[in-house]
Amino acid sequence: MDRVERAGLGVAVAGHVALFAALSVGLLATPKPLVAPRTPVDVRIVDEVGLKDTAPAPAEVEP
Repeated sequence: MDRVERAGLGVAVAGHVALFAALSVGLLATPKPLVAPRTPVDVRIVDEVGLKDTAPAPAEVEP
């Protein structure tokens, strides 16, 4: 390996180390995401729900 190749390798290694450091600092500096407040949901476990027919009555006369 001659002098020019060593210089190029040194620049590449230094660039990768700098990139890794910049990305690491960026990941550590990000704020925590906001957590949406959870609202309770009303749940009913009963057998009577849905027993009543809710379909509309059919029309006697065609439109």
